[in-house]
Amino acid sequence: DALGSYCTACSSLTYQWRENGAPIPGATMLTHVVPSTQPAGTYAYSVDVGCAAGTGCSVTSDPVPVDVVAPPVAVGPTLQVNRAAADLVFTWTDVAGADDYVVYSSPTPQGTFTSELGAAGSGATGLTVPIPAGDIIYFLVAGRNPICGPGPQR
Repeated sequence: DALGSYCTACSSLTYQWRENGAPIPGATMLTHVVPSTQPAGTYAYSVDVGCAAGTGCSVTSDPVPVDVVAPPVAVGPTLQVNRAAADLVFTWTDVAGADDYVVYSSPTPQGTFTSELGAAGSGATGLTVPIPAGDIIYFLVAGRNPICGPGPQR
């Protein structure tokens, strides 16, 4: 299992995952996936491994700390774009969960927005990028962090 707890004298094992010492309802498989709805924070996960035949073989793993990181929230309605000579100046208000910010571009409004024009560190409230070539270009600004990647894009 994910925490390295085994009971080798038994051919059929049972599992009960725990979060901060309390059993997690329904978490009785070999592995446990933390739900995406889990609030950000640090949790101690452990697993009880037992023998389905009731041979008395059981063990509880040591708790392992797991950090759940919230994705960045949307940059939001404070996003502004202004032209300054041959540049575009994007400004916004800092958002929760963002370690940095990235400006993407696409030639279509429903595009994949994979072209990264620039990035600014956490706490930054703006970024200046050269105006890209093309008749019409669409832009998205997103906060991101190394765990969750980019958040909602505006």
